[in-house]
Amino acid sequence: MDNISKSAFAPYLQGLETAAGHGLEVKEWTVAGIAAVMARPDGQDAATQCLADFATTHGAMVLNIGPAQWLLIAPQGGPAWHDALDCALGGSATHFDQSAGFGLLALSGSKAGTVLQKGLFVDLDVALAVDGANLASMIAHVPVIACRTAPDAFLVAVPRSYVGSFWHWLEAAATAEAIKPTARR
Repeated sequence: MDNISKSAFAPYLQGLETAAGHGLEVKEWTVAGIAAVMARPDGQDAATQCLADFATTHGAMVLNIGPAQWLLIAPQGGPAWHDALDCALGGSATHFDQSAGFGLLALSGSKAGTVLQKGLFVDLDVALAVDGANLASMIAHVPVIACRTAPDAFLVAVPRSYVGSFWHWLEAAATAEAIKPTARR
């Protein structure tokens, strides 16, 4: 994994305390492979199945980000991973490397959902009711993809160019709840 993929939120996380118990723990989620996948005309059903199979085999997450569009997030990356993805899709979809294009944050703790809810104008208890559920939306004019990973845990993907703006919003939203985010290591 290159340094770009690892460091999107690093400057912001450096100043956080490492103690838990404040209700919101924040950790940068580092991965090696992120790909945007778009189904070709009449290929959505095949692409959906191919992505599910590929994700199972490679320990990846598939996030539905729009009609016939997905974000694939995986611990592996690089040219061999993309070649394997291309083979798995078998012409049903095309994909683009986004490994350096997103910053990923893991938000957890008893206040994680409350803080995230401040920016998302959907009911998280409905939209992200089960682990693995995800949505693509906006928070303070910042495009985000949010996914529930556990009852009190979420993954948030933010385009790299918006990381600073998202962090500013996150600090303000946490402050409004009278909590201070803490880093989780």
